[in-house]
Amino acid sequence: MRCNRTPSWAGSLSLGRWRHGHRPARIYRNKFVNTKNHLKKTCILLAALAPFCVRAQYSFQPISLPDSTYLAGTTRLTISAPNGLVIGALSDSAVTISFGANLGSFAPLTASTFGSWSSPPYSESSTPGQVLYYGNTFLPDRSLNINFSQPLQTFGAEIEIERWNATSPITATFYNGITPVGSITQTIGGIQGARLFAAHTDTAFFDRVVISDPSSPSGFGIGQFRYAVVPEPSVVCLIALGAVGMLLGQRIRGRK
Repeated sequence: MRCNRTPSWAGSLSLGRWRHGHRPARIYRNKFVNTKNHLKKTCILLAALAPFCVRAQYSFQPISLPDSTYLAGTTRLTISAPNGLVIGALSDSAVTISFGANLGSFAPLTASTFGSWSSPPYSESSTPGQVLYYGNTFLPDRSLNINFSQPLQTFGAEIEIERWNATSPITATFYNGITPVGSITQTIGGIQGARLFAAHTDTAFFDRVVISDPSSPSGFGIGQFRYAVVPEPSVVCLIALGAVGMLLGQRIRGRK
């Protein structure tokens, strides 16, 4: 007697061969199309994120108060010298900042202790220790140049005019080469009048700052110098794009 039924072991063998990698061509074709679609979506998303990374890099961000974020993200250059000593530069193991004036004239700096500064939140401390004093006679065009040994992402200093009963507008202009990146102007006084002049940028990094004092009667004091060096290029964007790629990769593997 002939039997046309397919043996039970044949079906299990066929199913076993499929389960162990011998899949029909249609299955591979569908998986290829799905993977291709996911890669296409990934490229579109990365292309959409790129302009935001570039756009964020061109910001100039003034910092008005020495808050905890500013203090934690910067390094302070301390002034340690006898009062009356002429100082032309300050440095640590990473950065040197040097001081001078336009018109080819060097502007001496005298370590001094101001009797009145200001208090938090307007300044880092009411007792800043030594600050650097500039008399107008040392600034031929009433401008102080602060030059950096390497480009900086953040720079700040506190300034107070010397005359106790006067006020004066002070402007700090941040430069990248000969190009101004941005400026900050504040009218400050001589009693509890010290204010922070600081800024942060994501590109067009600062290589010098010019402090302009057009009208104070007898100069100004400057201290509490802080800086942050330039990080590796596009670190934030690379981290963000890498995270997006990992998430999309997990989605693709999850659908296999």
